[in-house]
Amino acid sequence: MANPIKLAHPSALYLAIAAALAAAPTFAQDVTVTQPAGGGFVVNSSASAPLFAIDASGNLTVTNLATAAQQGTPLCFSGTGVLGPCVPGSNIGPTGPTGPTGATGATGAQGLQGVAGTTGATGPTGPVGPTGATGATGATGAQGIQGVTGPTGATGLSFQGTWSNITAYSISDAVYWNGSSYIALTGNFNVTPGSDGTVWALLALEGATGATGPTGATGPTGATGPTGATGATGPIGPTGSTGPTGPTGPTGSVSSVSIVLNPTTAMVGPNLPLTLVASCPAGSIRIGGGCNSSGPSSDMNGSILAGSAATGTLDWTCNWSYADVGYTHQAQAICTP
Repeated sequence: MANPIKLAHPSALYLAIAAALAAAPTFAQDVTVTQPAGGGFVVNSSASAPLFAIDASGNLTVTNLATAAQQGTPLCFSGTGVLGPCVPGSNIGPTGPTGPTGATGATGAQGLQGVAGTTGATGPTGPVGPTGATGATGATGAQGIQGVTGPTGATGLSFQGTWSNITAYSISDAVYWNGSSYIALTGNFNVTPGSDGTVWALLALEGATGATGPTGATGPTGATGPTGATGATGPIGPTGSTGPTGPTGPTGSVSSVSIVLNPTTAMVGPNLPLTLVASCPAGSIRIGGGCNSSGPSSDMNGSILAGSAATGTLDWTCNWSYADVGYTHQAQAICTP
């Protein structure tokens, strides 16, 4: 962008330059003036008065510029010193201070409605109104999805009857032995309950035998009445209706369990099968049983084929595949009073 030279009388500069070059012939080459080192260039009038001068620093002075006739076109120069009209807007000065406010004019005609302004800030929340009446109950929502399956509960004990030295036991198996009950803490074979606390844990200890109650007094013997004549047998009456079931008796403790052993059985011959039966007393309940055998360690006393209880009986039956002379075998029935 050109740099403006604010000259009040630019016409004088034009006249001075034209006068300096008036002696040049038409169509002649450019006139070059080389100023001496440290000196300037001065153009004088016919009266030897300086018209304009260029000093050693390149500063231009027009002597009569202040008194020349005023002109209306600004003069500017470029960064290389070329003179010419100013680029529009390049010679506009800074905005002056605001002038005083003029008198209010007459009210104009109603203008068009402007665009809607932005929504104002939300006002403060008003006080809470009274609670309205309860609305009707909505419809029942759809059933939710099924929840995830919970963790597996702890494994319960598995009652295996009377302990046997020929039976392999697993963790949580429970057995009866010498009046007490035990639970297996680990898998084992031929480890007697009560001999190793790391293998068998005591569940219930055998209770002490209660004291014998006193014998009741004997009542007086009644007089014998005369024997009456035998009457005729009457017809059998109809079967009466079944009476109501009596209340369930209290659950017996483990200490009330008893074991019935069949007598020690001598073998009748070598290598013969053997069946033994132990029976609970009448009126009791058989809850389990077991099979035991003993003899020299050189033989396994035969293979136990089955220990079983027939439904509706008080018996526990043991069957061996064979039994030799010199061995003893027992069947055990576990009973409650």
